[in-house]
Amino acid sequence: MADDERPPEKTPWGPKQEEWEDMAGFWWVSTPGHGGIYLKAEQRKDIPDLIKPHSSDAEGVWWEEDSAWSLPIVCLLSQRPHGSLSDEEKYVLEQAHDTARDSFPDEWEQIIGREIKPGESYNREEGWEIALIHTDDLLAGAIWRSSSENAWVPEGMVGVAAYPGKAFLDSNMDPARAHAARYFLIPEAEAKWRTLPFEFNVARHKEVTGREGTPPTQPREGEVERLKSQSPGNEPQRETGPVKELTIKNLTEDPWLVVDHPIPETADPQLLKAARAAAVVCLYEAEDLIAHDSKDPHAQDLKKIDAVFTDIRHRLGEPEPEGLPLDPEMEKTLNELEKNWKAQPQKQEDRER
Repeated sequence: MADDERPPEKTPWGPKQEEWEDMAGFWWVSTPGHGGIYLKAEQRKDIPDLIKPHSSDAEGVWWEEDSAWSLPIVCLLSQRPHGSLSDEEKYVLEQAHDTARDSFPDEWEQIIGREIKPGESYNREEGWEIALIHTDDLLAGAIWRSSSENAWVPEGMVGVAAYPGKAFLDSNMDPARAHAARYFLIPEAEAKWRTLPFEFNVARHKEVTGREGTPPTQPREGEVERLKSQSPGNEPQRETGPVKELTIKNLTEDPWLVVDHPIPETADPQLLKAARAAAVVCLYEAEDLIAHDSKDPHAQDLKKIDAVFTDIRHRLGEPEPEGLPLDPEMEKTLNELEKNWKAQPQKQEDRER
């Protein structure tokens, strides 16, 4: 094996911890904070300049693990006759196609030579939809997890690079090309399972500063403890008041309003789409609560959220989705939780007697 075929010890994300070669012949590395794939010299020969700016070194050598990894794999494996690919290579290519269509729709179209069909790309539809709704609001465009390499991100938090929605629209969903970032620290639980770009409440989270275009410096002494106190378990309850009607603005500020307040019969498509985006946020948070904090009242709202989706789908004239069977363990957990929830009023009465 040639010297340059194994990933070097130094990576764009810090010192290499582990390396492994996947079933399709691509080297992967992990570090304390992130990871991705490393292309061998022979592989790099066939990487077009079109996609190199999306690599972590801008030279087509390193590709981060969240989404950019998909571009070189689509380039390299789709060049070969489909019949010559092994089952393992076909599987990896299928995953890469899905990720690249979602995250890099324009580049995918140029690589493959066909237009993306409706429903094939998150960034082309939902991502644009969110950016259109929030043209002047800040949306998360990149995240960093806490690690020794990211000293500015306290444990239990994630760092977020935020851009106005119009920066996503002006740059084919690559906002760093069009606008300088602002950096925020938000509790890790709020970013879990969220797909970029996503909205967040800027007023509730600490903005940290740094040089333009780079992650900010370590927060000041004492700031880490204050930020940790804002984690979900210690977060002060938001002030609540009567909401006369749902609007795009108040759904942005509090997505859970969509669960407890009826959508107006006269709602226009933009408000319906904002309500659907809010319901997606609620769905992810409710599923996370079921797994980690089933006593939280919002953990009981999955059926309400599903009813919201059904209502919006009917109003927009969208077809019924094909149902997917629940994982048996998840179905068992949900059934047990529902029994417990239904039993709570009776238990409360028994305690009061």
